[in-house]
Amino acid sequence: MKIIFMGTSDFALPTLQKIYQNKEFEIIAVYTKTPSIAGRGHKISYSPIYQFAQKNNLKIITPKNFKEKSAIDDFINLQADIAIVISYGLILPREILNGTKFGCYNIHPSALPLYRGPSPLQESILNNENESSVCIIKMDEGIDSGDIVNQQQYFINSKKDYPIIAQETSEIGAKLMIQTLNQIANNQIILTPQNHKIATFTKKIDKSATQINWQNNCLKIYNQIRAFNGNLFAFFIHDNEKIKILKADYQIDENLNFKNGEIIDKNFAIKCYDGIILPKILQREGRKPLLINEFLNGFKINIGKILS
Repeated sequence: MKIIFMGTSDFALPTLQKIYQNKEFEIIAVYTKTPSIAGRGHKISYSPIYQFAQKNNLKIITPKNFKEKSAIDDFINLQADIAIVISYGLILPREILNGTKFGCYNIHPSALPLYRGPSPLQESILNNENESSVCIIKMDEGIDSGDIVNQQQYFINSKKDYPIIAQETSEIGAKLMIQTLNQIANNQIILTPQNHKIATFTKKIDKSATQINWQNNCLKIYNQIRAFNGNLFAFFIHDNEKIKILKADYQIDENLNFKNGEIIDKNFAIKCYDGIILPKILQREGRKPLLINEFLNGFKINIGKILS
């Protein structure tokens, strides 16, 4: 089976690796986003998918979009059997979706039709969901609205944050995608339409949503820290400096006589609506993340200060 792989982020990598290792499949091209210029040194930044493809001598194609007919023609002329699209980052027009023998297939880490869109994992964590699913869908022109091919339930551990959950669901998705490819090859695929009437949608995370509001309760802030770790990161402002919280714990105590946002002790415990947030890993601007005891070695705590 001749496969075009389309992906950019780490989430797509386990599937690409498994397909590459399987001798039943031939990756004839890897589509990934154009390398970008990043950092103070203006170095070229290559996506994880680009790096894997380059290391393994796979054909790499990096169109900026598919608005030009030439980009669409190049895709179709590859004469692939199937395209696998995971965390790619570009909108695919109808001509691309229909440009292979069997179509385009995608991994989506939610219990579709719930949490369609770009941030299903983050939104699931923010909403304190304790279970979800990983789905393989045959893509159509809608937003994650294609028919479901395979699905596996996934339980969201409240102690795990986004990077761990993303890794676990990506590995489940990789296993399901290999299963899907084998089913297609053996003409055993079954397509199950989604119930569009109960669909819910996520949006791209806005940076403003990552600032901690100390008027919120412990669980909401804790889940905010979990959801944004490894991505945009939850943060607060201390003396005009942005400080990220990468990991934290919390204690519920509604009888504390402090103001919301107040630093209440030398360990940097912070009062919120119904208890306290206990930072475990913090990061100042331009510096590396530190465990709380290391962080406090070089940081002056002003007990009683109200954070914004």
